[in-house]
Amino acid sequence: MDNGKREDFSLVFNGENSPDSLEYTVENLTAGRPYRFYVEAVNFVATGLPSDVTTVYACSEPGEIPAPV
Repeated sequence: MDNGKREDFSLVFNGENSPDSLEYTVENLTAGRPYRFYVEAVNFVATGLPSDVTTVYACSEPGEIPAPV
């Protein structure tokens, strides 16, 4: 994942200690900022090819959005 400023990617999850986990939630993102992600599969044989990069925009929790007037 990058830091939302289109800078270098950093590792946010390593499933080595959670081999059955197929999902991960990244927390403490800034609402409105675009974050880029990609995944790679790693096993005892090799590291797979990285996925395409996907951009996701962090959103506020629905309860934090003011009601329309």
